[in-house]
Amino acid sequence: MRNTVLDTFETGNPHYMMETTLPFSVDGNEKEMTLLVSTELLSIEEEEPHVLVSILDITERKDMEKELKISEKRFREIYSESPIPIEIYDSEGHLANANTSCLKLFGISDVAEVKDFNLFDDPNLPADTRAQLLAGQTVEYETVFDFELVKKLDLYKTNRSGSIHVNVKISALCTDCIDGYLVHVQDITKRKQAEEKVRQSEERLELALKGTRAGIWDWDVQTGKTYFDERWAEIVGYNPDELKPDIQTWIDLTHPKDYKRAEELLNKHFAGETENYECQLRMKHKNGHWVWIEDRGRVVEWSRDGKPKRMTGTHIDITDRKMAENAIIQSKVLAEQANRTKSEFLANMSHELRTPLNSIIGYSQILNQNPSGNLDEKELKYSHNILNSGEHLLELINSILDISKVEAGKMEYEPERVNLPETIDDIIGLVKPLAMKKSIDIRFINNSAIAKVWVDRVKFKQILHNLLSNAIKFTPEKGEVKIYLSTDDGTAQISVADTGIGIPAEKIEDIFDPFKQVNSSSSREYEGTGLGLALVKKYVEMHDGEIWVESEVGAGSTFTFTLSVKEVKG
Repeated sequence: MRNTVLDTFETGNPHYMMETTLPFSVDGNEKEMTLLVSTELLSIEEEEPHVLVSILDITERKDMEKELKISEKRFREIYSESPIPIEIYDSEGHLANANTSCLKLFGISDVAEVKDFNLFDDPNLPADTRAQLLAGQTVEYETVFDFELVKKLDLYKTNRSGSIHVNVKISALCTDCIDGYLVHVQDITKRKQAEEKVRQSEERLELALKGTRAGIWDWDVQTGKTYFDERWAEIVGYNPDELKPDIQTWIDLTHPKDYKRAEELLNKHFAGETENYECQLRMKHKNGHWVWIEDRGRVVEWSRDGKPKRMTGTHIDITDRKMAENAIIQSKVLAEQANRTKSEFLANMSHELRTPLNSIIGYSQILNQNPSGNLDEKELKYSHNILNSGEHLLELINSILDISKVEAGKMEYEPERVNLPETIDDIIGLVKPLAMKKSIDIRFINNSAIAKVWVDRVKFKQILHNLLSNAIKFTPEKGEVKIYLSTDDGTAQISVADTGIGIPAEKIEDIFDPFKQVNSSSSREYEGTGLGLALVKKYVEMHDGEIWVESEVGAGSTFTFTLSVKEVKG
Protein backbone atom coordinates (compact mmCIF):
# COMPACT_ATOMS: atom_id res chain seq x y z
CA MET A 1 0.00 0.00 0.00
CA ARG A 2 2.93 2.33 0.79
CA ASN A 3 4.26 2.10 -2.78
CA THR A 4 0.81 2.70 -4.19
CA VAL A 5 0.41 5.84 -2.10
CA LEU A 6 3.85 7.15 -3.12
CA ASP A 7 3.11 6.42 -6.76
CA THR A 8 -0.05 8.45 -6.40
CA PHE A 9 1.78 11.38 -4.84
CA GLU A 10 4.41 11.30 -7.58
CA THR A 11 1.69 11.80 -10.14
CA GLY A 12 0.93 15.10 -8.39
CA ASN A 13 -2.24 13.90 -6.59
CA PRO A 14 -1.90 14.73 -2.85
CA HIS A 15 -4.89 12.56 -1.86
CA TYR A 16 -5.49 8.83 -1.90
CA MET A 17 -8.39 6.69 -0.60
CA MET A 18 -8.97 2.96 -0.60
CA GLU A 19 -10.92 0.17 1.09
CA THR A 20 -9.22 -2.82 2.54
CA THR A 21 -10.33 -5.92 4.38
CA LEU A 22 -8.50 -7.26 7.39
CA PRO A 23 -9.20 -10.60 9.00
CA PHE A 24 -9.45 -10.85 12.80
CA SER A 25 -10.56 -13.34 15.38
CA VAL A 26 -13.09 -12.90 18.21
CA ASP A 27 -13.53 -15.71 20.71
CA GLY A 28 -12.09 -18.11 18.17
CA ASN A 29 -14.48 -16.97 15.39
CA GLU A 30 -12.87 -15.70 12.23
CA LYS A 31 -14.31 -12.39 10.99
CA GLU A 32 -13.47 -9.62 8.59
CA MET A 33 -13.14 -5.89 9.14
CA THR A 34 -13.56 -3.42 6.32
CA LEU A 35 -11.51 -0.23 6.62
CA LEU A 36 -11.60 2.95 4.61
CA VAL A 37 -8.01 4.30 4.43
CA SER A 38 -7.51 7.90 3.44
CA THR A 39 -4.09 9.55 2.96
CA GLU A 40 -3.09 13.13 2.35
CA LEU A 41 0.43 14.42 1.52
CA LEU A 42 1.33 17.20 3.92
CA SER A 43 4.70 18.25 2.36
CA ILE A 44 6.70 16.97 -0.54
CA GLU A 45 9.51 19.57 -0.29
CA GLU A 46 11.23 17.90 2.61
CA GLU A 47 13.46 14.92 2.22
CA GLU A 48 11.04 12.76 4.10
CA PRO A 49 7.48 13.62 3.03
CA HIS A 50 4.87 13.73 5.78
CA VAL A 51 1.61 11.95 5.10
CA LEU A 52 -1.63 12.18 7.08
CA VAL A 53 -3.35 8.81 7.23
CA SER A 54 -7.00 8.43 8.34
CA ILE A 55 -8.52 5.00 8.96
CA LEU A 56 -12.33 4.57 9.26
CA ASP A 57 -14.06 1.31 10.22
CA ILE A 58 -16.86 0.92 7.64
CA THR A 59 -17.66 -2.71 8.38
CA GLU A 60 -21.23 -1.95 9.55
CA ARG A 61 -21.93 0.23 6.52
CA LYS A 62 -20.66 -2.45 4.14
CA ASP A 63 -22.84 -5.05 5.87
CA MET A 64 -25.85 -2.76 5.46
CA GLU A 65 -25.06 -2.29 1.76
CA LYS A 66 -24.95 -6.05 1.32
CA GLU A 67 -28.32 -6.43 3.09
CA LEU A 68 -29.75 -3.64 0.98
CA LYS A 69 -28.64 -5.36 -2.21
CA ILE A 70 -30.13 -8.64 -1.05
CA SER A 71 -33.34 -6.83 -0.08
CA GLU A 72 -33.49 -5.07 -3.45
CA LYS A 73 -32.96 -8.38 -5.22
CA ARG A 74 -35.76 -10.02 -3.23
CA PHE A 75 -38.06 -7.04 -3.88
CA ARG A 76 -37.42 -7.23 -7.61
CA GLU A 77 -38.07 -10.99 -7.61
CA ILE A 78 -41.32 -10.56 -5.67
CA TYR A 79 -42.26 -7.51 -7.71
CA SER A 80 -41.70 -9.19 -11.07
CA GLU A 81 -43.33 -12.51 -10.15
CA SER A 82 -46.20 -11.15 -8.05
CA PRO A 83 -49.71 -12.11 -9.28
CA ILE A 84 -50.80 -8.63 -8.15
CA PRO A 85 -50.29 -5.99 -10.86
CA ILE A 86 -47.71 -3.45 -9.59
CA GLU A 87 -46.54 -0.19 -11.16
CA ILE A 88 -43.66 2.08 -10.08
CA TYR A 89 -43.69 5.80 -10.88
CA ASP A 90 -41.03 8.42 -10.25
CA SER A 91 -41.63 11.54 -8.14
CA GLU A 92 -43.04 13.44 -11.12
CA GLY A 93 -45.51 10.67 -11.91
CA HIS A 94 -43.75 9.12 -14.91
CA LEU A 95 -44.06 5.35 -15.22
CA ALA A 96 -40.72 3.76 -14.40
CA ASN A 97 -41.63 0.10 -14.40
CA ALA A 98 -44.48 -2.41 -14.29
CA ASN A 99 -44.43 -6.11 -13.50
CA THR A 100 -45.64 -8.93 -15.77
CA SER A 101 -49.05 -9.18 -14.09
CA CYS A 102 -49.65 -5.48 -14.66
CA LEU A 103 -48.67 -5.65 -18.33
CA LYS A 104 -51.01 -8.61 -18.81
CA LEU A 105 -53.89 -6.87 -17.02
CA PHE A 106 -53.70 -3.80 -19.22
CA GLY A 107 -52.99 -5.69 -22.45
CA ILE A 108 -49.40 -4.44 -22.94
CA SER A 109 -46.57 -6.59 -24.29
CA ASP A 110 -43.67 -4.39 -23.12
CA VAL A 111 -43.27 -1.59 -20.57
CA ALA A 112 -41.53 0.52 -23.24
CA GLU A 113 -44.93 0.97 -24.89
CA VAL A 114 -46.09 3.08 -21.94
CA LYS A 115 -42.88 4.90 -21.03
CA ASP A 116 -44.52 8.29 -21.70
CA PHE A 117 -47.56 7.57 -19.52
CA ASN A 118 -47.93 9.84 -16.47
CA LEU A 119 -49.81 8.83 -13.34
CA PHE A 120 -51.33 12.27 -12.92
CA ASP A 121 -52.73 12.19 -16.48
CA ASP A 122 -54.74 9.05 -15.79
CA PRO A 123 -58.42 9.96 -16.45
CA ASN A 124 -59.48 7.46 -13.78
CA LEU A 125 -57.56 9.28 -11.05
CA PRO A 126 -60.04 11.05 -8.70
CA ALA A 127 -59.87 14.86 -8.91
CA ASP A 128 -58.71 15.48 -5.34
CA THR A 129 -56.19 12.65 -5.25
CA ARG A 130 -53.14 14.46 -6.67
CA ALA A 131 -52.82 16.77 -3.67
CA GLN A 132 -53.00 13.79 -1.32
CA LEU A 133 -50.28 11.97 -3.23
CA LEU A 134 -48.00 15.02 -3.24
CA ALA A 135 -48.50 15.20 0.54
CA GLY A 136 -47.31 11.61 0.87
CA GLN A 137 -50.68 10.16 1.76
CA THR A 138 -51.76 6.68 0.67
CA VAL A 139 -54.79 6.75 -1.62
CA GLU A 140 -57.18 3.88 -2.43
CA TYR A 141 -60.15 3.97 -4.79
CA GLU A 142 -62.27 1.82 -7.13
CA THR A 143 -62.87 2.71 -10.77
CA VAL A 144 -63.95 1.28 -14.09
CA PHE A 145 -61.03 1.08 -16.52
CA ASP A 146 -62.34 1.58 -20.06
CA PHE A 147 -59.90 0.33 -22.73
CA GLU A 148 -61.82 2.02 -25.51
CA LEU A 149 -61.32 5.37 -23.74
CA VAL A 150 -57.58 4.65 -23.39
CA LYS A 151 -57.36 4.03 -27.14
CA LYS A 152 -59.38 7.15 -27.88
CA LEU A 153 -57.10 9.35 -25.75
CA ASP A 154 -54.04 7.58 -27.22
CA LEU A 155 -52.55 7.09 -23.76
CA TYR A 156 -50.91 3.84 -24.79
CA LYS A 157 -51.43 0.87 -27.09
CA THR A 158 -53.43 -2.06 -25.70
CA ASN A 159 -54.73 -5.29 -27.19
CA ARG A 160 -57.66 -5.43 -24.75
CA SER A 161 -61.19 -4.13 -25.32
CA GLY A 162 -64.20 -3.46 -23.16
CA SER A 163 -63.71 -2.48 -19.54
CA ILE A 164 -62.71 -3.90 -16.16
CA HIS A 165 -63.46 -2.85 -12.60
CA VAL A 166 -60.28 -2.28 -10.57
CA ASN A 167 -59.24 -1.37 -7.06
CA VAL A 168 -56.21 0.96 -7.04
CA LYS A 169 -53.93 1.63 -4.06
CA ILE A 170 -51.22 4.28 -4.43
CA SER A 171 -48.55 4.90 -1.77
CA ALA A 172 -45.40 7.05 -1.71
CA LEU A 173 -42.09 5.21 -1.80
CA CYS A 174 -40.77 7.59 0.86
CA THR A 175 -43.09 9.81 2.86
CA ASP A 176 -40.37 12.25 4.03
CA CYS A 177 -38.96 12.97 0.63
CA ILE A 178 -41.17 11.55 -2.10
CA ASP A 179 -39.00 9.90 -4.72
CA GLY A 180 -41.73 7.84 -6.39
CA TYR A 181 -45.02 6.01 -6.06
CA LEU A 182 -45.92 2.35 -5.74
CA VAL A 183 -49.27 1.41 -7.31
CA HIS A 184 -51.11 -1.85 -6.62
CA VAL A 185 -53.92 -2.62 -9.09
CA GLN A 186 -56.42 -5.39 -8.36
CA ASP A 187 -58.94 -6.64 -10.92
CA ILE A 188 -62.24 -6.87 -9.00
CA THR A 189 -64.52 -7.32 -12.03
CA LYS A 190 -65.71 -10.78 -10.95
CA ARG A 191 -66.33 -9.57 -7.41
CA LYS A 192 -68.34 -6.61 -8.69
CA GLN A 193 -70.31 -8.88 -11.01
CA ALA A 194 -71.02 -11.19 -8.08
CA GLU A 195 -72.06 -8.21 -5.95
CA GLU A 196 -74.36 -7.04 -8.75
CA LYS A 197 -75.93 -10.50 -8.97
CA VAL A 198 -76.47 -10.48 -5.22
CA ARG A 199 -77.99 -7.01 -5.45
CA GLN A 200 -80.29 -8.07 -8.27
CA SER A 201 -81.21 -11.22 -6.38
CA GLU A 202 -82.04 -9.21 -3.26
CA GLU A 203 -84.05 -6.78 -5.38
CA ARG A 204 -85.99 -9.64 -6.98
CA LEU A 205 -86.57 -11.19 -3.56
CA GLU A 206 -87.86 -7.88 -2.25
CA LEU A 207 -90.18 -7.52 -5.25
CA ALA A 208 -91.36 -11.12 -4.86
CA LEU A 209 -92.08 -10.57 -1.17
CA LYS A 210 -93.94 -7.39 -2.01
CA GLY A 211 -95.90 -9.29 -4.64
CA THR A 212 -96.89 -12.04 -2.22
CA ARG A 213 -97.29 -9.50 0.61
CA ALA A 214 -95.30 -11.84 2.83
CA GLY A 215 -93.94 -10.82 6.20
CA ILE A 216 -90.41 -11.85 7.19
CA TRP A 217 -89.17 -13.19 10.51
CA ASP A 218 -85.64 -14.02 11.65
CA TRP A 219 -85.25 -16.08 14.82
CA ASP A 220 -82.14 -16.68 16.94
CA VAL A 221 -83.23 -20.09 18.21
CA GLN A 222 -80.76 -20.22 21.10
CA THR A 223 -81.40 -16.74 22.52
CA GLY A 224 -85.04 -16.36 21.49
CA LYS A 225 -84.46 -12.95 19.91
CA THR A 226 -86.67 -12.54 16.87
CA TYR A 227 -86.91 -9.93 14.14
CA PHE A 228 -90.37 -9.16 12.71
CA ASP A 229 -90.48 -6.89 9.67
CA GLU A 230 -93.08 -4.21 9.03
CA ARG A 231 -95.29 -6.43 6.87
CA TRP A 232 -95.26 -9.21 9.52
CA ALA A 233 -96.50 -6.74 12.12
CA GLU A 234 -99.03 -5.24 9.70
CA ILE A 235 -100.72 -8.62 9.13
CA VAL A 236 -101.57 -8.89 12.83
CA GLY A 237 -102.46 -5.19 13.07
CA TYR A 238 -99.39 -3.79 14.86
CA ASN A 239 -96.53 -1.40 14.22
CA PRO A 240 -93.10 -3.07 14.51
CA ASP A 241 -92.18 -1.01 17.58
CA GLU A 242 -95.29 -2.36 19.37
CA LEU A 243 -94.00 -5.93 19.21
CA LYS A 244 -91.30 -7.20 21.53
CA PRO A 245 -88.51 -8.72 19.36
CA ASP A 246 -88.76 -12.08 21.03
CA ILE A 247 -90.16 -15.52 20.11
CA GLN A 248 -92.59 -15.16 23.01
CA THR A 249 -94.42 -12.55 20.91
CA TRP A 250 -95.11 -15.22 18.28
CA ILE A 251 -96.20 -17.70 20.96
CA ASP A 252 -98.55 -15.21 22.62
CA LEU A 253 -100.25 -14.32 19.33
CA THR A 254 -100.67 -17.93 18.13
CA HIS A 255 -103.94 -19.76 18.80
CA PRO A 256 -103.37 -22.30 21.63
CA LYS A 257 -104.79 -25.19 19.58
CA ASP A 258 -102.53 -24.35 16.63
CA TYR A 259 -99.39 -23.72 18.71
CA LYS A 260 -99.03 -27.37 19.71
CA ARG A 261 -99.26 -28.48 16.07
CA ALA A 262 -96.75 -25.80 15.03
CA GLU A 263 -94.36 -26.92 17.77
CA GLU A 264 -94.56 -30.53 16.56
CA LEU A 265 -93.77 -29.47 12.99
CA LEU A 266 -90.86 -27.33 14.21
CA ASN A 267 -89.38 -30.24 16.15
CA LYS A 268 -89.67 -32.48 13.07
CA HIS A 269 -87.76 -29.89 11.06
CA PHE A 270 -85.12 -29.54 13.79
CA ALA A 271 -84.71 -33.33 13.77
CA GLY A 272 -84.12 -33.32 10.01
CA GLU A 273 -87.36 -35.15 9.19
CA THR A 274 -88.56 -32.32 6.94
CA GLU A 275 -86.60 -30.03 4.64
CA ASN A 276 -88.72 -27.03 5.59
CA TYR A 277 -91.11 -26.02 8.35
CA GLU A 278 -94.63 -25.29 7.05
CA CYS A 279 -97.73 -24.70 9.15
CA GLN A 280 -101.11 -23.04 8.77
CA LEU A 281 -102.17 -21.45 12.03
CA ARG A 282 -104.32 -18.71 13.51
CA MET A 283 -102.89 -15.56 15.09
CA LYS A 284 -104.66 -12.97 17.19
CA HIS A 285 -105.14 -9.63 15.42
CA LYS A 286 -104.76 -6.44 17.43
CA ASN A 287 -108.50 -5.83 16.87
CA GLY A 288 -109.35 -9.15 18.50
CA HIS A 289 -110.23 -11.41 15.56
CA TRP A 290 -108.22 -14.40 14.36
CA VAL A 291 -106.13 -14.20 11.20
CA TRP A 292 -105.15 -17.34 9.30
CA ILE A 293 -101.38 -17.43 8.62
CA GLU A 294 -99.26 -19.67 6.41
CA ASP A 295 -95.99 -19.85 8.34
CA ARG A 296 -92.94 -21.18 6.51
CA GLY A 297 -89.30 -21.30 7.51
CA ARG A 298 -85.98 -23.11 7.46
CA VAL A 299 -82.94 -23.42 9.70
CA VAL A 300 -80.12 -21.52 7.98
CA GLU A 301 -77.44 -21.93 10.63
CA TRP A 302 -76.59 -24.83 12.94
CA SER A 303 -74.31 -24.92 15.99
CA ARG A 304 -71.32 -27.24 16.16
CA ASP A 305 -73.26 -29.73 18.27
CA GLY A 306 -75.95 -29.99 15.56
CA LYS A 307 -78.58 -27.82 17.21
CA PRO A 308 -80.54 -25.15 15.32
CA LYS A 309 -78.96 -21.75 15.75
CA ARG A 310 -80.75 -19.43 13.35
CA MET A 311 -84.02 -19.79 11.44
CA THR A 312 -85.70 -17.47 8.96
CA GLY A 313 -89.04 -17.59 7.19
CA THR A 314 -92.14 -15.90 5.84
CA HIS A 315 -95.56 -15.14 7.25
CA ILE A 316 -98.47 -14.82 4.76
CA ASP A 317 -102.08 -13.85 5.44
CA ILE A 318 -104.29 -16.63 3.98
CA THR A 319 -107.51 -15.68 5.76
CA ASP A 320 -109.40 -15.07 2.50
CA ARG A 321 -108.19 -18.38 1.09
CA LYS A 322 -109.20 -20.30 4.20
CA MET A 323 -112.64 -18.68 4.11
CA ALA A 324 -112.99 -19.68 0.45
CA GLU A 325 -111.87 -23.24 1.25
CA ASN A 326 -114.38 -23.47 4.09
CA ALA A 327 -117.11 -22.18 1.77
CA ILE A 328 -116.18 -24.84 -0.81
CA ILE A 329 -116.20 -27.56 1.86
CA GLN A 330 -119.60 -26.42 3.11
CA SER A 331 -120.91 -26.30 -0.46
CA LYS A 332 -119.59 -29.79 -1.06
CA VAL A 333 -121.24 -31.08 2.11
CA LEU A 334 -124.53 -29.45 1.10
CA ALA A 335 -124.21 -30.82 -2.46
CA GLU A 336 -123.51 -34.34 -1.19
CA GLN A 337 -126.42 -34.07 1.19
CA ALA A 338 -128.67 -32.80 -1.62
CA ASN A 339 -127.44 -35.60 -3.87
CA ARG A 340 -128.26 -38.21 -1.23
CA THR A 341 -131.67 -36.62 -0.73
CA LYS A 342 -132.22 -36.69 -4.50
CA SER A 343 -131.18 -40.35 -4.71
CA GLU A 344 -133.44 -41.29 -1.81
CA PHE A 345 -136.31 -39.34 -3.41
CA LEU A 346 -135.77 -41.01 -6.79
CA ALA A 347 -135.59 -44.42 -5.15
CA ASN A 348 -138.81 -43.84 -3.21
CA MET A 349 -140.54 -42.30 -6.22
CA SER A 350 -139.43 -45.19 -8.42
CA HIS A 351 -140.97 -47.65 -5.99
CA GLU A 352 -144.20 -45.64 -5.91
CA LEU A 353 -144.33 -45.48 -9.71
CA ARG A 354 -143.45 -49.11 -10.29
CA THR A 355 -146.39 -50.48 -8.28
CA PRO A 356 -149.21 -48.96 -10.40
CA LEU A 357 -147.11 -49.39 -13.57
CA ASN A 358 -146.88 -53.15 -13.03
CA SER A 359 -150.68 -53.23 -12.87
CA ILE A 360 -150.95 -51.24 -16.12
CA ILE A 361 -148.50 -53.59 -17.84
CA GLY A 362 -150.29 -56.66 -16.48
CA TYR A 363 -153.74 -55.57 -17.62
CA SER A 364 -152.29 -54.45 -20.99
CA GLN A 365 -150.84 -57.93 -21.50
CA ILE A 366 -154.30 -59.47 -20.77
CA LEU A 367 -156.04 -57.05 -23.16
CA ASN A 368 -153.40 -57.69 -25.80
CA GLN A 369 -154.20 -61.45 -25.65
CA ASN A 370 -157.92 -60.60 -26.23
CA PRO A 371 -159.22 -63.71 -24.39
CA SER A 372 -162.89 -62.70 -24.85
CA GLY A 373 -162.45 -61.84 -28.52
CA ASN A 374 -164.40 -58.61 -28.06
CA LEU A 375 -161.56 -56.24 -29.06
CA ASP A 376 -161.30 -55.17 -32.67
CA GLU A 377 -158.05 -54.54 -34.54
CA LYS A 378 -157.85 -50.83 -33.58
CA GLU A 379 -158.46 -51.62 -29.89
CA LEU A 380 -155.76 -54.32 -29.98
CA LYS A 381 -153.34 -51.78 -31.49
CA TYR A 382 -154.10 -49.38 -28.64
CA SER A 383 -153.55 -52.05 -25.98
CA HIS A 384 -150.28 -53.04 -27.68
CA ASN A 385 -149.09 -49.41 -27.57
CA ILE A 386 -150.03 -49.19 -23.89
CA LEU A 387 -148.01 -52.36 -23.20
CA ASN A 388 -144.90 -51.11 -25.10
CA SER A 389 -145.02 -47.70 -23.44
CA GLY A 390 -145.47 -49.25 -20.01
CA GLU A 391 -142.54 -51.63 -20.49
CA HIS A 392 -140.35 -48.76 -21.74
CA LEU A 393 -141.34 -46.63 -18.75
CA LEU A 394 -140.68 -49.55 -16.38
CA GLU A 395 -137.19 -49.94 -17.89
CA LEU A 396 -136.52 -46.25 -17.29
CA ILE A 397 -137.78 -46.46 -13.69
CA ASN A 398 -135.66 -49.54 -13.02
CA SER A 399 -132.56 -47.74 -14.35
CA ILE A 400 -133.30 -44.70 -12.18
CA LEU A 401 -133.79 -46.96 -9.19
CA ASP A 402 -130.48 -48.74 -9.83
CA ILE A 403 -128.58 -45.45 -10.27
CA SER A 404 -130.12 -44.14 -7.06
CA LYS A 405 -129.16 -47.30 -5.18
CA VAL A 406 -125.56 -47.04 -6.35
CA GLU A 407 -125.27 -43.32 -5.49
CA ALA A 408 -126.92 -43.89 -2.11
CA GLY A 409 -124.52 -46.78 -1.40
CA LYS A 410 -127.34 -49.30 -1.15
CA MET A 411 -126.44 -51.40 -4.19
CA GLU A 412 -124.89 -54.66 -3.00
CA TYR A 413 -122.04 -56.53 -4.68
CA GLU A 414 -122.78 -60.27 -4.59
CA PRO A 415 -120.05 -62.34 -6.30
CA GLU A 416 -120.64 -65.99 -7.19
CA ARG A 417 -119.02 -68.67 -9.31
CA VAL A 418 -119.63 -67.83 -12.97
CA ASN A 419 -118.51 -69.45 -16.21
CA LEU A 420 -117.64 -66.36 -18.24
CA PRO A 421 -117.66 -67.87 -21.76
CA GLU A 422 -121.01 -69.59 -21.14
CA THR A 423 -122.53 -66.41 -19.65
CA ILE A 424 -121.35 -64.39 -22.64
CA ASP A 425 -122.95 -66.93 -24.98
CA ASP A 426 -126.20 -66.61 -23.01
CA ILE A 427 -126.21 -62.80 -23.41
CA ILE A 428 -125.48 -63.15 -27.14
CA GLY A 429 -128.50 -65.47 -27.37
CA LEU A 430 -130.72 -62.79 -25.78
CA VAL A 431 -129.69 -60.00 -28.20
CA LYS A 432 -129.40 -62.16 -31.31
CA PRO A 433 -133.02 -61.57 -32.43
CA LEU A 434 -132.32 -57.80 -32.46
CA ALA A 435 -129.19 -58.39 -34.55
CA MET A 436 -130.97 -60.69 -36.97
CA LYS A 437 -133.56 -57.98 -37.72
CA LYS A 438 -130.69 -55.78 -39.03
CA SER A 439 -128.66 -58.66 -40.52
CA ILE A 440 -125.82 -57.90 -38.10
CA ASP A 441 -123.23 -60.64 -37.57
CA ILE A 442 -122.25 -61.28 -33.91
CA ARG A 443 -119.05 -63.18 -33.16
CA PHE A 444 -117.40 -64.15 -29.85
CA ILE A 445 -113.58 -64.54 -29.72
CA ASN A 446 -112.42 -66.27 -26.54
CA ASN A 447 -108.70 -65.80 -25.76
CA SER A 448 -108.95 -66.85 -22.11
CA ALA A 449 -107.55 -70.06 -20.66
CA ILE A 450 -109.71 -69.52 -17.56
CA ALA A 451 -113.42 -70.20 -17.57
CA LYS A 452 -114.82 -70.11 -14.04
CA VAL A 453 -114.35 -66.97 -11.95
CA TRP A 454 -115.97 -65.08 -9.08
CA VAL A 455 -118.08 -62.12 -10.25
CA ASP A 456 -121.53 -60.65 -9.60
CA ARG A 457 -123.49 -62.63 -12.22
CA VAL A 458 -126.47 -60.25 -12.46
CA LYS A 459 -124.38 -57.12 -12.79
CA PHE A 460 -122.01 -58.76 -15.29
CA LYS A 461 -124.98 -59.72 -17.44
CA GLN A 462 -126.36 -56.19 -17.24
CA ILE A 463 -122.99 -54.74 -18.26
CA LEU A 464 -122.61 -56.97 -21.31
CA HIS A 465 -126.30 -56.84 -22.27
CA ASN A 466 -126.23 -53.03 -22.28
CA LEU A 467 -123.01 -52.82 -24.33
CA LEU A 468 -124.24 -55.39 -26.88
CA SER A 469 -127.68 -53.73 -27.16
CA ASN A 470 -126.01 -50.34 -27.80
CA ALA A 471 -123.63 -51.89 -30.36
CA ILE A 472 -126.55 -53.39 -32.29
CA LYS A 473 -128.67 -50.23 -31.99
CA PHE A 474 -125.95 -47.95 -33.38
CA THR A 475 -124.68 -50.32 -36.09
CA PRO A 476 -126.26 -50.05 -39.56
CA GLU A 477 -127.74 -53.08 -41.34
CA LYS A 478 -125.34 -55.83 -42.39
CA GLY A 479 -122.78 -54.59 -39.92
CA GLU A 480 -120.66 -56.59 -37.49
CA VAL A 481 -120.29 -56.85 -33.70
CA LYS A 482 -117.44 -58.76 -32.02
CA ILE A 483 -116.91 -59.72 -28.37
CA TYR A 484 -113.35 -60.42 -27.13
CA LEU A 485 -112.49 -62.12 -23.81
CA SER A 486 -109.05 -62.43 -22.21
CA THR A 487 -107.83 -63.00 -18.63
CA ASP A 488 -104.50 -62.26 -17.05
CA ASP A 489 -103.23 -62.15 -13.44
CA GLY A 490 -106.62 -61.85 -11.73
CA THR A 491 -108.12 -59.48 -14.30
CA ALA A 492 -110.69 -60.25 -16.99
CA GLN A 493 -110.86 -57.94 -20.00
CA ILE A 494 -113.90 -57.87 -22.30
CA SER A 495 -114.22 -55.74 -25.41
CA VAL A 496 -117.33 -55.11 -27.53
CA ALA A 497 -116.42 -53.77 -30.99
CA ASP A 498 -118.92 -52.63 -33.63
CA THR A 499 -118.89 -51.12 -37.10
CA GLY A 500 -121.47 -48.48 -36.16
CA ILE A 501 -121.78 -44.73 -36.47
CA GLY A 502 -119.01 -43.97 -33.95
CA ILE A 503 -118.74 -41.22 -31.31
CA PRO A 504 -117.30 -37.71 -31.80
CA ALA A 505 -114.09 -37.18 -29.82
CA GLU A 506 -115.52 -34.22 -27.88
CA LYS A 507 -118.46 -36.38 -26.68
CA ILE A 508 -116.52 -39.40 -25.40
CA GLU A 509 -115.94 -37.90 -21.93
CA ASP A 510 -119.70 -37.38 -21.42
CA ILE A 511 -121.13 -40.73 -22.46
CA PHE A 512 -120.69 -42.33 -19.02
CA ASP A 513 -122.47 -39.47 -17.21
CA PRO A 514 -126.11 -40.11 -16.18
CA PHE A 515 -128.86 -38.68 -18.43
CA LYS A 516 -126.36 -37.69 -21.18
CA GLN A 517 -126.31 -38.94 -24.77
CA VAL A 518 -124.15 -38.23 -27.80
CA ASN A 519 -127.20 -36.70 -29.52
CA SER A 520 -129.51 -35.19 -26.92
CA SER A 521 -131.86 -33.42 -29.32
CA SER A 522 -135.55 -34.32 -29.24
CA SER A 523 -135.39 -35.37 -32.90
CA ARG A 524 -132.58 -37.85 -32.45
CA GLU A 525 -132.77 -41.04 -34.46
CA TYR A 526 -131.91 -43.42 -31.62
CA GLU A 527 -134.05 -43.57 -28.48
CA GLY A 528 -132.62 -43.98 -24.97
CA THR A 529 -132.46 -42.51 -21.47
CA GLY A 530 -128.72 -42.01 -21.20
CA LEU A 531 -128.63 -44.13 -18.03
CA GLY A 532 -127.37 -47.40 -19.48
CA LEU A 533 -123.67 -46.53 -19.81
CA ALA A 534 -123.72 -44.71 -16.46
CA LEU A 535 -124.94 -47.93 -14.80
CA VAL A 536 -122.37 -49.97 -16.74
CA LYS A 537 -119.54 -47.75 -15.43
CA LYS A 538 -120.77 -48.01 -11.83
CA TYR A 539 -121.13 -51.81 -12.05
CA VAL A 540 -117.64 -52.12 -13.51
CA GLU A 541 -116.23 -49.98 -10.69
CA MET A 542 -117.99 -52.23 -8.15
CA HIS A 543 -115.77 -55.02 -9.57
CA ASP A 544 -112.65 -52.80 -9.06
CA GLY A 545 -112.46 -52.44 -12.82
CA GLU A 546 -112.23 -49.72 -15.46
CA ILE A 547 -114.09 -48.98 -18.68
CA TRP A 548 -113.03 -46.91 -21.67
CA VAL A 549 -113.96 -46.44 -25.31
CA GLU A 550 -112.07 -46.00 -28.55
CA SER A 551 -114.13 -44.60 -31.37
CA GLU A 552 -114.07 -42.82 -34.71
CA VAL A 553 -117.06 -41.25 -36.38
CA GLY A 554 -118.23 -43.50 -39.23
CA ALA A 555 -115.75 -46.27 -38.34
CA GLY A 556 -117.34 -47.82 -35.23
CA SER A 557 -116.61 -48.01 -31.52
CA THR A 558 -114.88 -50.41 -29.15
CA PHE A 559 -115.97 -50.46 -25.51
CA THR A 560 -113.47 -52.25 -23.24
CA PHE A 561 -113.89 -52.99 -19.55
CA THR A 562 -111.90 -54.89 -16.95
CA LEU A 563 -113.09 -56.82 -13.90
CA SER A 564 -111.07 -57.90 -10.91
CA VAL A 565 -111.81 -61.62 -10.73
CA LYS A 566 -110.75 -64.64 -8.73
CA GLU A 567 -110.29 -67.92 -10.57
CA VAL A 568 -112.36 -70.88 -9.44
CA LYS A 569 -110.54 -74.22 -9.62
CA GLY A 570 -112.43 -77.24 -10.93
